[in-house]
Amino acid sequence: MKDVTISGNTLIRELKTLLVCFVVAFLLNALAIVIYKTHLFELISSLQYVLLVSVVLYFVWSMIRLLIAFLKWLIGPKRKKRHRHLRSNDKPLKF
Repeated sequence: MKDVTISGNTLIRELKTLLVCFVVAFLLNALAIVIYKTHLFELISSLQYVLLVSVVLYFVWSMIRLLIAFLKWLIGPKRKKRHRHLRSNDKPLKF
């Protein structure tokens, strides 16, 4: 069985993405506390919900990235066919 190795750059990028998701969830929680005029203690007491929302945001973001990668793979690069044996000013013959 093959081992899967994750490079350091990939790991750092994914951790940064998870941190951004956590910050967004935390800011949404703080905004909800301000809008509904509740106690600031809610920032700490609802931390488990913030963690859950950040994991859900990370999952959604990962699914979007997977969808984009799949569409790029499906479409594929559009390459022009070049005739390697021709010089740059020659044109291919059509029969």
